[in-house]
Amino acid sequence: MRPVIARFPRYTASLVEEALTDTPVVFIMGARQVGKTTLIRELIDDAWQYITSDRGGLGGRLGLNRITAGKYLALLEQLFLVERLPAWHASEYRRLVKTPKMHAVDTGMMCALQGITRHRLLRNPVELGSLLESFVYNELRKQALWVDDALTFHHYRDKDQVEVDLVIEEAAGDCYGIAVKAAASLRSHDFTGLKRFRRVAGDRFRMGVLLYDGDHTTSFGDRLFAVPIGALWS
Repeated sequence: MRPVIARFPRYTASLVEEALTDTPVVFIMGARQVGKTTLIRELIDDAWQYITSDRGGLGGRLGLNRITAGKYLALLEQLFLVERLPAWHASEYRRLVKTPKMHAVDTGMMCALQGITRHRLLRNPVELGSLLESFVYNELRKQALWVDDALTFHHYRDKDQVEVDLVIEEAAGDCYGIAVKAAASLRSHDFTGLKRFRRVAGDRFRMGVLLYDGDHTTSFGDRLFAVPIGALWS
């Protein structure tokens, strides 16, 4: 594992060098030891949280102002290290949170930067769930390229803190909710977010899928299904 981890800092450096071939100057602002390197670690650690670049968000934790933190986030996006996932919204429903989520594009690099190993993931199911969410997002984004119709990706979260990890929307407005759970057993409560989204989306809702670490596809009510994560490749 150690040799693989050791390669990632060099890979990251090569991405910066590649950016410099297209851009004469890349200017990163910030006083000494304010967290220019830590920014990536902090961002990836919060890759599945609802972060902003204002004083109370990621920038505030690193002692950066909103503008500087925003420039750092934009640079990471330009280097294809992270992707911004916008919030799904409906004009007729005003209780939705509009803050985007950030996903790491390369979950292998994320593990390396955080020192995440197989044994650590087995000891910490919450960390595994967060990592798995980004992994599934990246897989679905790649597979969406095979579809003729344009698909847009979002996440859903309302002011009651009810959320759906991914919302895939067709050009005509039809929506599919995707939840991810790193467990082999399921409860009805695991479908709370998908049920809420089904109600809010109304006629636009087509299906809700909970991807889990199990072996069987099971119906959980009206247009709601539990599907093994392995179905992504079958």
